[in-house]
Amino acid sequence: MQWVVLILLLFIFVGIMIENLHTNHESQFTLNTSQRQVQLDLNALLASIQINSQHSENYQVGYHNFEQGNCELAYKQVLPFARSGETNATLVIGFMYEFGCGVKDSAKKAALWYYSGIKRNTYNKVLILRGLHAYNNGDYNMAAEWFRMASELSVIKA
Repeated sequence: MQWVVLILLLFIFVGIMIENLHTNHESQFTLNTSQRQVQLDLNALLASIQINSQHSENYQVGYHNFEQGNCELAYKQVLPFARSGETNATLVIGFMYEFGCGVKDSAKKAALWYYSGIKRNTYNKVLILRGLHAYNNGDYNMAAEWFRMASELSVIKA
Protein backbone atom coordinates (compact mmCIF):
# COMPACT_ATOMS: atom_id res chain seq x y z
CA MET A 1 0.00 0.00 0.00
CA GLN A 2 2.84 2.40 0.82
CA TRP A 3 4.42 1.68 -2.56
CA VAL A 4 1.20 2.55 -4.36
CA VAL A 5 0.97 5.87 -2.53
CA LEU A 6 4.63 6.57 -3.24
CA ILE A 7 4.19 5.82 -6.95
CA LEU A 8 1.08 8.04 -7.11
CA LEU A 9 2.96 10.89 -5.45
CA LEU A 10 5.81 10.41 -7.88
CA PHE A 11 3.43 10.63 -10.86
CA ILE A 12 1.82 13.75 -9.41
CA PHE A 13 5.23 15.33 -8.87
CA VAL A 14 6.34 14.54 -12.44
CA GLY A 15 3.05 15.93 -13.78
CA ILE A 16 3.54 19.17 -11.85
CA MET A 17 7.10 19.52 -13.12
CA ILE A 18 6.01 19.00 -16.74
CA GLU A 19 3.19 21.54 -16.31
CA ASN A 20 5.63 24.08 -14.85
CA LEU A 21 8.01 23.64 -17.77
CA HIS A 22 5.13 24.11 -20.19
CA THR A 23 3.83 27.19 -18.34
CA ASN A 24 7.29 28.80 -18.20
CA HIS A 25 7.70 28.32 -21.94
CA GLU A 26 4.28 29.86 -22.63
CA SER A 27 4.83 32.81 -20.28
CA GLN A 28 8.14 33.64 -21.99
CA PHE A 29 6.33 33.68 -25.33
CA THR A 30 3.56 35.87 -23.89
CA LEU A 31 6.10 38.29 -22.43
CA ASN A 32 7.86 38.72 -25.76
CA THR A 33 4.72 39.22 -27.87
CA SER A 34 2.73 41.38 -25.47
CA GLN A 35 5.65 43.70 -24.77
CA ARG A 36 5.67 44.88 -28.35
CA GLN A 37 2.50 47.00 -28.10
CA VAL A 38 3.40 48.45 -24.72
CA GLN A 39 6.86 49.35 -26.01
CA LEU A 40 5.38 51.07 -29.07
CA ASP A 41 3.01 53.08 -26.88
CA LEU A 42 5.83 53.96 -24.49
CA ASN A 43 8.06 55.17 -27.33
CA ALA A 44 5.21 57.34 -28.65
CA LEU A 45 4.64 58.81 -25.17
CA LEU A 46 8.33 59.61 -24.67
CA ALA A 47 8.57 61.16 -28.13
CA SER A 48 5.57 63.40 -27.46
CA ILE A 49 6.97 64.94 -24.28
CA GLN A 50 8.66 68.30 -24.53
CA ILE A 51 11.12 68.95 -21.71
CA ASN A 52 11.40 72.63 -20.85
CA SER A 53 13.24 72.32 -17.55
CA GLN A 54 16.97 72.33 -17.01
CA HIS A 55 18.71 69.00 -16.48
CA SER A 56 20.74 70.58 -13.69
CA GLU A 57 17.77 70.27 -11.35
CA ASN A 58 18.39 67.79 -8.59
CA TYR A 59 16.00 64.84 -8.39
CA GLN A 60 15.74 65.26 -4.61
CA VAL A 61 14.43 68.82 -5.04
CA GLY A 62 11.71 67.55 -7.36
CA TYR A 63 10.85 64.69 -5.03
CA HIS A 64 10.67 67.10 -2.08
CA ASN A 65 8.21 69.27 -4.04
CA PHE A 66 6.21 66.12 -4.82
CA GLU A 67 6.05 65.20 -1.12
CA GLN A 68 4.97 68.75 -0.27
CA GLY A 69 2.11 68.56 -2.79
CA ASN A 70 3.56 71.00 -5.32
CA CYS A 71 2.94 68.55 -8.12
CA GLU A 72 3.15 70.91 -11.11
CA LEU A 73 6.69 72.00 -10.19
CA ALA A 74 7.68 68.46 -9.15
CA TYR A 75 6.51 67.12 -12.53
CA LYS A 76 8.80 69.53 -14.38
CA GLN A 77 11.74 68.73 -12.12
CA VAL A 78 11.35 64.94 -12.02
CA LEU A 79 10.43 64.40 -15.69
CA PRO A 80 14.01 64.60 -17.07
CA PHE A 81 15.11 61.90 -14.63
CA ALA A 82 12.12 59.72 -15.52
CA ARG A 83 12.90 60.07 -19.22
CA SER A 84 16.46 58.92 -18.56
CA GLY A 85 15.15 55.71 -16.96
CA GLU A 86 15.65 56.53 -13.27
CA THR A 87 13.35 53.97 -11.59
CA ASN A 88 12.36 56.20 -8.67
CA ALA A 89 11.51 59.05 -11.00
CA THR A 90 9.38 56.87 -13.28
CA LEU A 91 7.50 55.67 -10.20
CA VAL A 92 6.79 59.28 -9.16
CA ILE A 93 5.66 60.31 -12.66
CA GLY A 94 3.50 57.20 -12.92
CA PHE A 95 1.92 58.01 -9.56
CA MET A 96 1.23 61.57 -10.74
CA TYR A 97 -0.58 60.29 -13.82
CA GLU A 98 -2.41 57.56 -11.94
CA PHE A 99 -3.84 59.90 -9.32
CA GLY A 100 -3.95 63.18 -11.27
CA CYS A 101 -1.32 65.00 -9.24
CA GLY A 102 -0.17 67.99 -11.30
CA VAL A 103 -1.25 66.38 -14.58
CA LYS A 104 -4.50 65.10 -16.00
CA ASP A 105 -5.07 61.61 -14.63
CA SER A 106 -4.52 58.86 -17.16
CA ALA A 107 -4.25 55.21 -16.19
CA LYS A 108 -2.74 54.38 -19.57
CA LYS A 109 0.07 56.92 -19.21
CA ALA A 110 0.60 55.84 -15.59
CA ALA A 111 0.96 52.22 -16.71
CA LEU A 112 3.44 53.24 -19.40
CA TRP A 113 5.56 55.24 -16.96
CA TYR A 114 5.60 52.42 -14.43
CA TYR A 115 6.50 50.01 -17.20
CA SER A 116 9.35 52.23 -18.42
CA GLY A 117 11.01 51.92 -15.02
CA ILE A 118 10.72 48.14 -14.72
CA LYS A 119 11.22 46.83 -18.24
CA ARG A 120 14.89 45.99 -17.64
CA ASN A 121 14.24 43.90 -14.52
CA THR A 122 13.64 40.18 -14.60
CA TYR A 123 13.05 39.31 -10.95
CA ASN A 124 9.51 40.73 -11.00
CA LYS A 125 8.47 38.92 -14.19
CA VAL A 126 5.14 37.62 -12.83
CA LEU A 127 3.95 41.13 -12.01
CA ILE A 128 5.13 42.39 -15.39
CA LEU A 129 3.28 39.56 -17.17
CA ARG A 130 0.07 40.34 -15.31
CA GLY A 131 0.45 44.03 -16.12
CA LEU A 132 1.11 43.30 -19.79
CA HIS A 133 -1.94 41.06 -19.94
CA ALA A 134 -4.13 43.77 -18.39
CA TYR A 135 -2.64 46.45 -20.66
CA ASN A 136 -3.23 44.40 -23.80
CA ASN A 137 -6.83 43.80 -22.71
CA GLY A 138 -7.36 47.55 -22.30
CA ASP A 139 -7.62 47.46 -18.50
CA TYR A 140 -5.15 50.28 -17.91
CA ASN A 141 -6.10 50.76 -14.25
CA MET A 142 -5.20 47.15 -13.47
CA ALA A 143 -2.07 47.35 -15.64
CA ALA A 144 -0.95 50.47 -13.76
CA GLU A 145 -1.51 48.67 -10.46
CA TRP A 146 0.57 45.63 -11.50
CA PHE A 147 3.33 47.76 -12.97
CA ARG A 148 3.37 49.98 -9.86
CA MET A 149 3.85 46.92 -7.66
CA ALA A 150 6.70 45.75 -9.89
CA SER A 151 8.19 49.27 -9.79
CA GLU A 152 8.04 49.33 -6.01
CA LEU A 153 9.87 46.01 -5.94
CA SER A 154 12.46 47.48 -8.31
CA VAL A 155 13.03 50.43 -6.01
CA ILE A 156 13.34 48.23 -2.95
CA LYS A 157 15.71 45.80 -4.71
CA ALA A 158 17.90 48.57 -6.20
